Amino acid sequence: MNSGFFTERQFVGFGGFKQAIDSLRPGSGDIAMLTGYAGFRPAQPEYAVQRGVNVFMEKSFATDPPAVRRVIQDQRISKATIDWAAPKEEITSWQAQWNDFLNAIRHHQPMNQAKRAAWSNLADIMGRAAIHMGRIITWEEAMASTFEFCPNLDGLGYDTIPPLRSPPLATPEPMQKPSPTTGSSS
Repeated sequence: MNSGFFTERQFVGFGGFKQAIDSLRPGSGDIAMLTGYAGFRPAQPEYAVQRGVNVFMEKSFATDPPAVRRVIQDQRISKATIDWAAPKEEITSWQAQWNDFLNAIRHHQPMNQAKRAAWSNLADIMGRAAIHMGRIITWEEAMASTFEFCPNLDGLGYDTIPPLRSPPLATPEPMQKPSPTTGSSS
């Protein structure tokens, strides 16, 4: 069945994001839309930034504190403005932000909100950790945490042993056929 897309523009597998980003034209206004599973996200903007491609990242950006730090540290945060205010227009805040993003690209102006969004993502991770651990998690504790849901995420491939595996299925004992009960008739 023809999906209507050119097969040369279909990128699958763990390295598919690199092929997709490589198909974009740096400096042209092309945008890498990073909207997949957050666990894989930190490697994607790193690669796009190395290639000079504009990046739009959907939240959430990371699944654990090391990945949040990676998003913050590995992006060109220090060269970008991360403050943003929606214009007073009759459009949604999402549309206003998208308009600002495209305008920044068209005028070759930096617009990088990765750090602000990563802090927001870390607050979400802290809330989840507090619930699971049954105690308060401090900002400092979260930033120092080395916990990772999948420590070798960048190295995953089709032959990699999954980080989480189901236990072997138990084989149930054969069921005994119940014996018929005798009832009394009157």
